[in-house]
Amino acid sequence: MQHRRVIWLGLTLAILLGVLWDFYPLPNAEDRLAQLRASGPNFSSEDLALTPTEQAVLAKAKVVHRRYEFEGRTVFVTVIDGTENRHAVHDPGYCFRGAGWEAIGQKTLSIPGGHAVCFSVRRKSELMDAVYWFSDGRQRHTSFPRYWWQTTLRRITLGRSGPEPVLVVLQSDDRDRDWPTLVPKMIEALSLAL
Repeated sequence: MQHRRVIWLGLTLAILLGVLWDFYPLPNAEDRLAQLRASGPNFSSEDLALTPTEQAVLAKAKVVHRRYEFEGRTVFVTVIDGTENRHAVHDPGYCFRGAGWEAIGQKTLSIPGGHAVCFSVRRKSELMDAVYWFSDGRQRHTSFPRYWWQTTLRRITLGRSGPEPVLVVLQSDDRDRDWPTLVPKMIEALSLAL
């Protein structure tokens, strides 16, 4: 009988803590997203509206979605802060596959502060390249399990374990894009040190 009371007490405590964590407001990355530059000496941008599908998937998440003209080329930049919607942030490859794109190549890029993934996709006769990474403002990495662990630890520690990591995605339909050269330039120019 005593054993059951301990189990019920533990279960009740776990449920209460879970409810409290859901209602405790964690610091988000909104300030870091606001620092993303929209224009500069070699670039300009325009904010893009999210599609209805993107709005449904990204509900409550903070999102910057822009088209940049950077050094004469078009690059689409999306940054997602999933503090208020953890399900909004996931491996971008899933989104591309869900939209009918087929992966045709992938490689890891060294970028300032860590690594990024560069991948190529195809849909019928269309080809596109994209680069993505997760960033907590100090380190950049490509591991979704690491992202998940960072956000889980933030929730357990009520935000004391560090800043919220964000997902940064750069896209281009220009297959000749020199991502290893372009990404560091964009990180510096746009203040992508999120």
